[in-house]
Amino acid sequence: MNENNLVNQFEGYLVNGKYQNDSMNRIIFKNELEKSSIVEKYKSEIGEENFATKEVLVKSENKKFMGDIVWFSAGGGYKIFSKLQVLSFVDNRVEFDTKLDNYNYFSKYFRIPKLKIYDQKNMILSEQLIDFEEHNQGEELLKSIFEDYNNYFANLKIEDIKNINFIEIQYSNHPFKNLISILINSTNDNILNQELPFIKLHGDLWSSNILREKKSNDLYYIDWDTANNYVFFYDIFRFFWNELDVLNNDYIFQYLGGKYDYLFDRLFRNFNLKYDNKNRESYIFIFFINYLIDETLPINIKEFEVNSFKEKVLKKL
Repeated sequence: MNENNLVNQFEGYLVNGKYQNDSMNRIIFKNELEKSSIVEKYKSEIGEENFATKEVLVKSENKKFMGDIVWFSAGGGYKIFSKLQVLSFVDNRVEFDTKLDNYNYFSKYFRIPKLKIYDQKNMILSEQLIDFEEHNQGEELLKSIFEDYNNYFANLKIEDIKNINFIEIQYSNHPFKNLISILINSTNDNILNQELPFIKLHGDLWSSNILREKKSNDLYYIDWDTANNYVFFYDIFRFFWNELDVLNNDYIFQYLGGKYDYLFDRLFRNFNLKYDNKNRESYIFIFFINYLIDETLPINIKEFEVNSFKEKVLKKL
């Protein structure tokens, strides 16, 4: 599909004017918004060197919405941003209902942009637009994340927690059975035989899914599409891994050096568990086993990530 045909789909939702469409067909934005926080966020995700655009024209009548940026989700669907709100277009009814369910559950515990139904028939949701700024990477960001998760864990109900023993996982027919076997055999026996709490979590935490609001400096968590039940420390290690894999940030190696032990001590105490700082690698292995056995993401996406994990983490342990 060429650039003009792609833009034509959204003319009724976009302010008239000249737009840029990036070469990956992931974002369309009005010319004067190239330096906006949303476009800058996209550039940081793909790398400035991979950012290339072509100009397209939007000129139509009968506007349904006055947007100026279209963002295509890697997992399907897309969002259209105006200066006041965001429209989220969903592919199917199951996804539409899941987004609402996730919002209704997690908004009780985390700061999430307000979500409401905009057009139920066409499966369009309206999200609060967060005026955000780039947050500083490092220990302060991580401390804020841990604080939010500690507050979540402290307010969980008993029925929201299910204990899982990883030694009992059946994986003989799993497509990644060889890697799972290696990770299980590399995990400390005491940790492997321990019953660990499984709870509802984000599932794809990293800095691009966390917005720091300019005025309040509060963190807002976005893009809950991979939310599911995971081992309780999954999101923290998912954050470490995503930051390394996408942005080459070394949180995971700082963790292995013991820098964040004090944060994990408190995190584990929420479930009356003792954090074992002599076996930090084992928690990484448990996290990645959980990633492999979880069915939220398709196998083809996992294949790419598995190769990256082997190269960037396992080879260095």
